Amino acid sequence: MRRYGAAAALLLALFAARGEVPHAHGVARLDVAIEGRRVSMELAAPLEDVLGFERRPANDKERTAFEAASSYLKSGRGLVPGAAANCRVADGAVAIEQRGPGHFELVARLAYDCKEPHELKEIDAALLGQYKRLKRLDVRVVGPKGQAAARATPAKSTFPL
Repeated sequence: MRRYGAAAALLLALFAARGEVPHAHGVARLDVAIEGRRVSMELAAPLEDVLGFERRPANDKERTAFEAASSYLKSGRGLVPGAAANCRVADGAVAIEQRGPGHFELVARLAYDCKEPHELKEIDAALLGQYKRLKRLDVRVVGPKGQAAARATPAKSTFPL
């Protein structure tokens, strides 16, 4: 994955500042960094809530489920910036990371390039409709307007920036 620049540094600073956040089923976390035309995001969700099991894939069916989730998230369909900003996925990577004994998370790192960044007002967490076990997305944003926090749910999946 290519380098994100300063936006990635902000995102990494957010993640480092968070420290070890307790692993809670039904709750995913999203860090968003906005700099110029670039929007960088890091999503961390309990693996069980996305794939239905909490361990590294052990067979073809489980590997296929991981690949499907990975493709979905890297396509940009799971986290959708407002259409007026005209954003496109520039980079994406998805991995499984262990967060303590027996606790695994799906971690997606995405970067979007936006042609109209001044129009970037919101993001739709469509993944909350895709993965029914996810009940909440806790969001932290760093950008030109400063820092903010938001929460998205299946009933209200769009959050402001």
